[in-house]
Amino acid sequence: LCTSLETAPDLPAQVLQPNCYFGMFVQNFALTEPPTIAATTGADTACTYMFGYCTGLKHVADFGLTTVGESVFNCMYRGCTSLTDISDIKLPATTLKVSCYENMFVECTGITNANISLPATNLAQQCYYGMFQGCTNMTIGPTTLPATTLAVACYYAMFYNCNKLTTTVSILPATTISQYGYYGMYCYCSSLVNVPEIAATSVSY
Repeated sequence: LCTSLETAPDLPAQVLQPNCYFGMFVQNFALTEPPTIAATTGADTACTYMFGYCTGLKHVADFGLTTVGESVFNCMYRGCTSLTDISDIKLPATTLKVSCYENMFVECTGITNANISLPATNLAQQCYYGMFQGCTNMTIGPTTLPATTLAVACYYAMFYNCNKLTTTVSILPATTISQYGYYGMYCYCSSLVNVPEIAATSVSY
């Protein structure tokens, strides 16, 4: 573990292979700024735990994958407690893969503003599973989730225990609820005043 590394090298690769950045800077407590990342395509688990427990990291990396693989961002920023405003993050992919954003910001207790753009309309199993779980100071989350067709457990525990969350989507537009699609999505969100309208008229098992 390079716990004292203060400056990270630029990462110019355009296409990320499976596991290529897995755990690359994990537990690097001195790192405050992420490197420049050029990638637009990321294969399975390419960035899993890349900045896990980088407790000094103040900003998210400025890059966006238009093509994502399974678990590509799983736990990427887990435990990055110095992140506060992540509203400018780029997550432009419109077709998601299994667990691609699973636990991406879990335990990022410093985040307050997560009003990020999530334009995906083709979801996959567990794609947003626990994405913001335990972000206990987050007051604003994504305000649109446009997918009209769900996948199994796609939003499972997405905002679990975000107990200061007050602003979220006004409507969940999917017309059919998939198995565990919204399971625990807002569990323990004790500050929510208005919950989203659920447009679904049928449930899939």
